[in-house]
Amino acid sequence: MSNTLDGIFTGPKDKESNMVSWAMPGIMDATNDALEMFQKAEAILMGRVTYEGFAGYWPFQEGDWAYAMNKTQKFVATNNS
Repeated sequence: MSNTLDGIFTGPKDKESNMVSWAMPGIMDATNDALEMFQKAEAILMGRVTYEGFAGYWPFQEGDWAYAMNKTQKFVATNNS
């Protein structure tokens, strides 16, 4: 799998658009480690599309993940002004 700063994901051949089938098992296995990483992060670098998705979701959530995502400073890489 790869992810670009502008939010484009690619996966295995013939499953590129079905992220659930190839990404979710690994994501579920890494959830606790990822949460710990985000709780310690001082900043997150992301592309504009990813940021817009986060901004429309995380401020309205509760719990450990929401706190980690909302408290952390974000830097957004974009070519839009």
